[in-house]
Amino acid sequence: MDEQPRFFGVHPPQQLLDLSDEVRRVIETMVRVDEASPELASIRSEMEGLADRLTGLARTGELPRMLPHVEPGPDDLRPYYPSDASRWHVNPMHPPLELHFEGGVLTGHTTLGLAWEGPPGHVHGGFVAMMLDQLLGHANILNDVPAVTGELRVRYCAPTPLHERIDFRMERFERMSERRIVTRGVLSAAGQVTAEGEGTFILPSMERSSMKVGDASFGAEGKNR
Repeated sequence: MDEQPRFFGVHPPQQLLDLSDEVRRVIETMVRVDEASPELASIRSEMEGLADRLTGLARTGELPRMLPHVEPGPDDLRPYYPSDASRWHVNPMHPPLELHFEGGVLTGHTTLGLAWEGPPGHVHGGFVAMMLDQLLGHANILNDVPAVTGELRVRYCAPTPLHERIDFRMERFERMSERRIVTRGVLSAAGQVTAEGEGTFILPSMERSSMKVGDASFGAEGKNR
């Protein structure tokens, strides 16, 4: 059975998550349009209006984040939404992921469309690296280790296809020192490994007293999607 995830920050409203999904759908559709038209100009005008309406709802502070245990203040640019792989700060460009976590190992799958295209028919290598970074970090968080990326090494074994199921597996971290860990993972499609990632992650010194980076029992029974 999957283990219960741990989130850092405040949960965004469901309406914002739904809006993020719709904006992603707009992006996916927009890149398939290949000619100018009056309808396209009209849609652009409507999008400008929507952006103006959102501006009226958005925060105007200057601070890029807030502490996860503090309610949003007037000077905050935005609330501290979870930055894990499941939602990426409610960024519309987050890949839609199916996640499972058990025994310290994060697995799951996704399918990416044209918004993530690099070489024709395949995922851009930058998105591959970004996805590995997010998934490796997410696996660490689920193992009670919210470390930051110190180094990421990606080996591209084969092109990662668009419009096909991409499976991933992120192993539980290895402790290298008091504050340094290494986590490894792979992406694959149709049984073939397309990319391998190895990240060196650093525990911030401010978190050292509360982090578990040893042979502890992680997680509680539950479900993660």
